[in-house]
Amino acid sequence: MRIERNFDFTVQETDISGSKLRVDAFLAARITELSRSALTGDDCVILINDKKAKKSDKVSVGDRVELTYIADVFEKVEAEDIPLDVLYEDSDMLVINKAQGMVVHPGAGNTHGTIVNALAFRYGEAFINEMADECDVSRPGIVHRLDKDTSGVMVIALNSRAHANLSEQFQSHDIEKWYYAFCDGIFPNHCGDIECILARDRNDRKLFAPVREQKEYIIQGGLTGKNAEAIINEVYHDPKYRAGGMFGGRSDGKWSKSYYEVVRQLPQAALVKVRIFTGRTHQIRVHMKYIGHPVIGDVMYNNRLSRFPGESLMLHSAVLNITHPTTGEPMHFEAPLPPRFGALEEKLRNS
Repeated sequence: MRIERNFDFTVQETDISGSKLRVDAFLAARITELSRSALTGDDCVILINDKKAKKSDKVSVGDRVELTYIADVFEKVEAEDIPLDVLYEDSDMLVINKAQGMVVHPGAGNTHGTIVNALAFRYGEAFINEMADECDVSRPGIVHRLDKDTSGVMVIALNSRAHANLSEQFQSHDIEKWYYAFCDGIFPNHCGDIECILARDRNDRKLFAPVREQKEYIIQGGLTGKNAEAIINEVYHDPKYRAGGMFGGRSDGKWSKSYYEVVRQLPQAALVKVRIFTGRTHQIRVHMKYIGHPVIGDVMYNNRLSRFPGESLMLHSAVLNITHPTTGEPMHFEAPLPPRFGALEEKLRNS
């Protein structure tokens, strides 16, 4: 089924790191189910301050951005009696410990057995219909996602008010998320920051990779932290720098930042905990590969899988700190490490 979707935003200071930002990048960041490719074609209309705009046009703080586009959505989500590991539940939100191998929402090749199918059974058609006004009917209540083979804490909104509030917390990076991962190799440092611009890999659009030139630019400029983010993003989206070869002429990436600490260094690998400050697709998996310590069992980003044969993705969302969407109370949730982590650690200790 095809339906018309309408959005109306005012650009805030938190939306833009530099002075300006492409409108397609702004909209993709604000609307979780929207891809930038969806902004092409006659079915999409973008207005900036009531004037028709191209997706490459820039927005500034205070601009009003309106979007109308036609979306292909599922007409109906099948309710399926799938057990969920519930960590917390009230009238506004559900917090679960997602099992490894479980897909979050229906999509191509995954129309059954997803968390959304379980939600349809648990809360009924009224929930699906209410949330369809906030997002694609195939993603009711979904305000963030975990990859299929990543386990751990995940929060789901149960009404439209909670959906808007929680979505804003994730988009403005007001939440705190910690993961555990088993990563290949011996770490030379106990902890460190990983900061880079991530974009789709030019050789495989399913993958993401750091934009090659940004690392050299950061080193030469002596940039760190928020200062680096603001300056790099401003330069990155300026056509005169791209035309001169900076960042390989690209403008499709997003700033990303993670912090890691080694919890236990074992022979051949280490258990690390990672906090992500931005929520980019595959962020931890790309970042750990970027510093030479890919996540064990990562079939997409680890080209040394033969060192640990038979292992699944060793990545787990362990801690989520958010603000309750109604009461404003700080909320802390933890999901214990799954058995696969203990089993791998025992193997490593005995190797």
